[in-house]
Amino acid sequence: ILKLAKHDNIENIEQGRRQDVFPISKVMDNMSILNATDHPKKVSKIEDSVNKVKCRLAVAMDEAFCFYYHDNLHLLETATTTTLGPDTIKAAVELVYFSPIRDEHLPSDIDAIYIGGGYPELYAAQLEQNTSIRYDIKSFVTKGGVVYAECGGFMYLTQGL
Repeated sequence: ILKLAKHDNIENIEQGRRQDVFPISKVMDNMSILNATDHPKKVSKIEDSVNKVKCRLAVAMDEAFCFYYHDNLHLLETATTTTLGPDTIKAAVELVYFSPIRDEHLPSDIDAIYIGGGYPELYAAQLEQNTSIRYDIKSFVTKGGVVYAECGGFMYLTQGL
């Protein structure tokens, strides 16, 4: 069963939630995301042997990009603890939402971008008109920023829909 949720009915997904849905944690954890970025933030030292690290992940969410697995977004926000050498790291991903249709710029101080599936072809004119957000995304990538895009999000990153 696919548990895709459009942005306008994401609250209702919990009612149909099943335990056998394949979670993102089977293939990726918060440490994978942090390791993929060059600059996760060291938020604080909890005690001598435990560091807390946070990654700000910009998530595209609007009419054009609305297919996300709610459980995956929830798991990304859930802290993960791992050991790297002598240090114990507690990592969390902070999800920061933005709209490629309406927002002029990416959220500030982000470590990575996630552009999910949806219907970019239905909103091609609006997406094309928002040159400032497209410039921000291109600039982010050009500077070595990490972008994870799937389905419609991947289509959006190409030269044409």
